[in-house]
Amino acid sequence: MIQRNQRIKLIALTGILILCLFLSIFAGRYPELGFLSPATLKEDTTARNIFFNLRIPRIILGLLLGMALGSSGLFFQTVFNNPLVDSGMLGVTQGASFGAAIGIVFFHSNPWIVQLLAIGLGMSGLFLSVVSARKIHYGGWILRLILSGSVISALFGAGLSLLKVLADSRNQLHAIEFWLMGSLGFTIWQGLPLVIVITCVCLFILWKYRWRINLLALDSEVASSLGVRIRMEQMLLMTAAVFAVSAATSLSGIIGWVGLIVPHLSRRLFGSDTQYSLPGSMLIGAILILACDNGARILSPSEIPLGIITSFVGVIIFILLMGGKKK
Repeated sequence: MIQRNQRIKLIALTGILILCLFLSIFAGRYPELGFLSPATLKEDTTARNIFFNLRIPRIILGLLLGMALGSSGLFFQTVFNNPLVDSGMLGVTQGASFGAAIGIVFFHSNPWIVQLLAIGLGMSGLFLSVVSARKIHYGGWILRLILSGSVISALFGAGLSLLKVLADSRNQLHAIEFWLMGSLGFTIWQGLPLVIVITCVCLFILWKYRWRINLLALDSEVASSLGVRIRMEQMLLMTAAVFAVSAATSLSGIIGWVGLIVPHLSRRLFGSDTQYSLPGSMLIGAILILACDNGARILSPSEIPLGIITSFVGVIIFILLMGGKKK
């Protein structure tokens, strides 16, 4: 009975996601805050160009970004047993920001270089955090990883601040700040296939091992007695979660609060069993990103950066969750 209820909830979320996809693809400021119709697409060259070259890649990136942020947030909160963490705690967010800033300042904002540097330095945040954690002789593995992640984040943050000082205040500094606010507005097909391949593979790994995350959340001795290879499985799933987020944010920029709030919403619906709460986080994350992106496109004539919308929505949801009945 419980499994049936969980599946019904997942099906309902899938239906909501399909509705959001429909609205995201066909609704917008062209034509005149209306809906694109098959007749309009057939007759209007501009409408076809917007539909195929702007909206379709934008929706694909938003879908992958929401799933990556939601699932990675749930993974880190479950394994680290901390409801206030996400993938950014391991230096991923700051590393990707630093990489993008290097591409903007020293490589004239070349899209391919900015994307590859953001992915590479985002992943290096995880690598440096793990290496640093092994050098720390205080506390357990999880505590050492959190401490080293905070240090690496601070290091990348200092590098980002230095690049802001060196950047051209008329063009480069503006580009860095806009990238840090996050947006899907400049998404095109260029660079998107790489993101699709990386993110889909990583999301499949997280989904395939979703039930193992429950075991990784147990005490290390208990988990080992159940046959879990703790360090190896932690690193595999952690790498998949971080790689998915790094790839998606390399095109979108930094999108805050989604990885923090979505796991809480999923646990409210599905409980703590990651067999259901992880797919729930993927669906809720995608729904939240697409809904906020629609607001970013429609609410103002000049598009509002997506990161600003998700921050406002995230804070409101967080207050409502914390003020609600304890569960």
